[in-house]
Parts: sequence; C-alpha cells; structure tokens
Amino acid sequence: MIELMKLLTINKEFIFIGKIDDLIATLKSSTHIDYELLSEREIKFRPTISWGTMTGQIRLVEGINVRAYVAILDSDRLKIFLQTKVRPEHYFLIVMFIIFFIAIAFSDESKWALLYVIGLWIICHIWFQFIYRVQENYLVDKIVKKLRLTKM
Repeated sequence: MIELMKLLTINKEFIFIGKIDDLIATLKSSTHIDYELLSEREIKFRPTISWGTMTGQIRLVEGINVRAYVAILDSDRLKIFLQTKVRPEHYFLIVMFIIFFIAIAFSDESKWALLYVIGLWIICHIWFQFIYRVQENYLVDKIVKKLRLTKM
C-alpha cells in the first residue's frame, strides 16, 4: 500500500540558501506564484489554473497544490521538502468501482461487463493520475525556479 501511495504522490527534497526570513522575502517578491504561509515552517503552493480537479465557482475539493515543509539545516541553509497528497478523486473512483462491482456481481449481466468496468476503472485512474502529475510537476518546477532551490 505504501508503494502505491508513492506512485500517487510527489516527495522531493531541496536546499534553499538563506534563512527563513530570506525564504519569505523571496516568496513575497516572486510573481506568478500563488502561495499561502500556513506557518513559518509550512507553505502551500497552488497553480493559477488547475485543470480537471472539480474546482470552479463552487469548490468541492481543493485544487492541485504542493506543500512545502521547511527545516533548518545550518545557519544559512534550509531543507525544503515538497510533498503532494493523494487526490480525493482517486478515492471517489474507488467508491464508484466498488458500487459498480457489487451491482454487476449481483446482476444477471455477463462477466464481460465486469471486465469492462475494471478496464474503465484502470483507464480512469491512469488518466486522472497523468493530468494531476503533469500539473503537480509543473508547479514543483515553478517553485524550484522561483525560489532558486537546488536538489539535495
């Protein structure tokens, strides 16, 4: 299960040269990056546009975002841990699959219908994961460039 979660999330570590005040100043001076300072050690980044994440005028779920956790390495270096979470749409697809699976199992439909539902479920997961991962990686790349982070 842990390996599956690693496939559905991003976990990357970077180094920021400077102190926490320098990081916050860099964030404030950066344009085209939407962020929310949750605490001195936690920042949430969002893209300006998020495609396919059930967001719009009425927000059912939170759009694509990347959380940054900040740790002090030494007097002039910070470790920035960028992380994403499993999207709620994946859980929604799992629930829908279970409902369809039970409905087909207790119906007179052929077993081909069951294979069709399983195939459709796999394709939907792959499609959603592709769309989310492209957006999350784009956001991570944007954060790395704007904050001038280096790989750990």
